[in-house]
Amino acid sequence: MTGTLAFGAFAPGSSFPPANGTLASIGGTGLASWLRLTLKAQVSDVTETLDTGYHLTGAGSATITAGKAKPLDADCLALSRLG
Repeated sequence: MTGTLAFGAFAPGSSFPPANGTLASIGGTGLASWLRLTLKAQVSDVTETLDTGYHLTGAGSATITAGKAKPLDADCLALSRLG
């Protein structure tokens, strides 16, 4: 996976700075080698509870498509062998 995250200006009295970002698949093994996943989101609220962790509220889009098999690059392949 690869992605970006950008924070806006923190408003006094707010519990978090506004944020938006993207996340995309970059290859893999098996099903992940041909699956393309793209997420884009704008976070509008963040809440935390002791039993469930963080809850993000926002809007965005998700796209899943199939494409030509794409193997892991050398760095990702090395990481996959650590587990």
